[in-house]
Amino acid sequence: MRRCPWTVWVCGGMVLSASISLASSHETVIEVARFDNSVRTVQGGLFHCIGALPNHLYDRLVTTGDPASGAWRLDVAAGAPKKGLGGEVPLFDNAYGKGSHGLLDVSRTPYLHARLNGELGDRSLHVELVPGTDGPAIALGTLTGDGLDAGAWRVHTWTIPAEGLDPSGVRAIRLMLEGEGQAWVAVESLWFSSDAGAASARPVVKPAERRPIRLAMWVWKTRDIVPDPGRVERLLGFCKRQKITDLFCQVHAKKSADGELELIFEDEQRAFNTAAHRAGIKVHALDGDPHFVLKRNHERTFKLVEALDRFNQAGPPEGRYDAVHMDNEPYVLKEWKKDAASQQAIIQDYIELNRELRRRANAAGMEYGVDIPFWWDKVDESGKRVYNVETDDGQVPLLDAILPLVQNAGIMSYRVRATGSNGIVGCSLTEFELGAKLGIDVMASIETAVGPKVEKGITFGAYPAGYLLQQLDTLERVLAHQKGCVGLAIHYYKSFEGMLE
Repeated sequence: MRRCPWTVWVCGGMVLSASISLASSHETVIEVARFDNSVRTVQGGLFHCIGALPNHLYDRLVTTGDPASGAWRLDVAAGAPKKGLGGEVPLFDNAYGKGSHGLLDVSRTPYLHARLNGELGDRSLHVELVPGTDGPAIALGTLTGDGLDAGAWRVHTWTIPAEGLDPSGVRAIRLMLEGEGQAWVAVESLWFSSDAGAASARPVVKPAERRPIRLAMWVWKTRDIVPDPGRVERLLGFCKRQKITDLFCQVHAKKSADGELELIFEDEQRAFNTAAHRAGIKVHALDGDPHFVLKRNHERTFKLVEALDRFNQAGPPEGRYDAVHMDNEPYVLKEWKKDAASQQAIIQDYIELNRELRRRANAAGMEYGVDIPFWWDKVDESGKRVYNVETDDGQVPLLDAILPLVQNAGIMSYRVRATGSNGIVGCSLTEFELGAKLGIDVMASIETAVGPKVEKGITFGAYPAGYLLQQLDTLERVLAHQKGCVGLAIHYYKSFEGMLE
């Protein structure tokens, strides 16, 4: 079959140019990954670490090399296992996770190129292709100590053997760091071509500039903070150092003599809100309890919004709350797990509650926001959403029903890596897409708390602060270019400060 006489450069899913190649009229180039501020490859996949927890292997997006360029860097610790550590780059030509469709056919592009730098030490870098079926991986080559330069990019080329290629296509490129001791490798880009040398001369594309993102932080037990000037100063100082733009501050209230709710420490809260606004921080009044979702308890939340409204109206604008933020988690209720009918009743109550809270908050001049889990877009084997809302027009997916009722949402995407299909960004892609469509301020979120009530595998609190900061840097790089996402929310002040300071 005649080879296509075109060279196509693809970056971030966009065709930059398509023209007859001057270098070789018969050269075909398929670019599959350029690691520049994205957790998605240009083929639609989500690259990720494999083989180790973050205390042995961690990854991040960086700007490195000479000339400086965006890259995906994998670091292996000194005491890490000798084998099984590395990364995998999917070669799907559609969205990750949709089965075996669209596997990449590399039979007409038998050369794999990679622009790399790094320090291997006593380890070696093994490069292989993963077939679309369960067959064995195809080894392409190995780099050792002097094969990489920590300061400059080198292009490496491997020939793909014609024998043994899976006719259904190739699923992934696998990079494994094997041996002993510390090592790291940074991957700027990966591409296939029909020519062993011509494609290697293509230029490096420098990383795009980041746009500022919002950084929110939950603050619980504010009754222990707002009356104490020293603790207020400490909190606001921490916010300044960490560039926090939004605070979800728990509000505490008590019943008044007439049965209404009234906030405690009102004067101190006004002073705190004023100081936060002066520092450029938006203050959201936070409350939450799974039991609030049940219809019999809705009146309690309505009375809280009324109390916030009275608080705002009784003081100057600079001391008011900007928004109401509810962290109700209905799936914690025992009724949620009882049976399908009980769960559906809770979902219906939950939607009714948020619809009315949005109306009341807006009427009081405040925005309305919620926290929701990332898994409400779960689908069954047939592809249908598992969680739905019953309406007069039939079933509507729960995620599609709740987001139009709010103005901002924190997606509880609690994981311990930024990248990967099970990473923080990967878990939130559906919510980002819907947020962009609806014009809602959506934030990814991280967990930093530890303790018996915190699930294993979801918190950065189990790892060193340095690892958290590296992953935060990657998240800021990615989210600054992620359509539908305005920023990142951090749970929560006490544990986050404890990790860093």
